Amino acid sequence: MKGNRASKSSEVELKPTDSSIPVAADITQLVPLETLGALWKHADTQLDWSCFFTLPPWLTSWWSSLNADDAPFCILVADQDGIIGLAPLMRRGSQATVIGGSNVCDYLDIVAAPQRQNELAAPFFDYIREWGIRQLIFTGVRTDSVIWKHLIPCAKSRDWRVACETEEKAIEIDLPSTWEAYLYQLNGKQRHELRRKLRRLHEAGNIKFQMVDTPAEVADTLDRFIELFRVSR
Repeated sequence: MKGNRASKSSEVELKPTDSSIPVAADITQLVPLETLGALWKHADTQLDWSCFFTLPPWLTSWWSSLNADDAPFCILVADQDGIIGLAPLMRRGSQATVIGGSNVCDYLDIVAAPQRQNELAAPFFDYIREWGIRQLIFTGVRTDSVIWKHLIPCAKSRDWRVACETEEKAIEIDLPSTWEAYLYQLNGKQRHELRRKLRRLHEAGNIKFQMVDTPAEVADTLDRFIELFRVSR
């Protein structure tokens, strides 16, 4: 495989300057899967991780538990002003897709800096062509995702063959402030079925809820969460 593409401009260190995050200005490069966690923990990167299934703890946990024969292919796009975006892909030959799978991921996307999403697509496509990627398969794509709003229009503007089809329909509701208010939104049959399942759950053992919100706790818990999915097969 080829090495990283050389930059025509001189390399400039970008924030964060942590030695574990080797980022150079004006260059699109491959980064190890392990580097994603360091980028996520540094606020200076200013990337939008709002899609839960792009979080590095989730990606690394999924990879260690559910990946089969693919190779990680994480692309980082940057310039002198900072990191523009990050595409956590996996590759098999000339084909690539986003790390993750429909069995445990509701949505998939790539990560971009707010207000800079439109700068990501062109260098991204130039780079994957240099590496011999001839087909991208994106599943679980929302219409408000970076992939849908920026990558697909860019591909069409280059007269590349693009095929889009509806995979599933996602039903969403605005959650009310209380559990009882939520139950009130359901019809009688739905309420009955939900209470029946909750009753069976509590009959199976002692149930408790735990809030996990720190990066370290999230990483540890996701490993266990995905492992339970694997075991359930």
